[in-house]
Amino acid sequence: MDVAITIFRVGVGIGAVLVGLGIVLIAFSLRPLARDARALANDARRLANLAERELASILEGARELTSGAEEMATDLEQRLERLNQQAEALEERSADPSVTVAATVASPTALPAPDRQAVGPVQSADTHEGERIA
Repeated sequence: MDVAITIFRVGVGIGAVLVGLGIVLIAFSLRPLARDARALANDARRLANLAERELASILEGARELTSGAEEMATDLEQRLERLNQQAEALEERSADPSVTVAATVASPTALPAPDRQAVGPVQSADTHEGERIA
């Protein structure tokens, strides 16, 4: 029985040594993975810092744009108010009879006279059926 126990203990010892060697081998094989993980963490840190700096400049540009848009909106509001005032002034002037008479006089080519006939089709009577304008 002593032989069996000795063989068992030797087997357990060899197994323990093999497990230890396996752990060391796994640790050596994981070194590149650990190095890559550290590099990725550093890259992520650099990207976060870069994004923070860029975001500050983007926000500053957005503030400038919004302030410019506010100025343009107030300028547009003032122009619309002036246009409204001019339209009201024009409506007040159009109520004056002398202005309405002057406004009704049109050029002779703008409106056809009642004695003139409307111009008919400009198409020639000699055109072929395929050439006719629909």
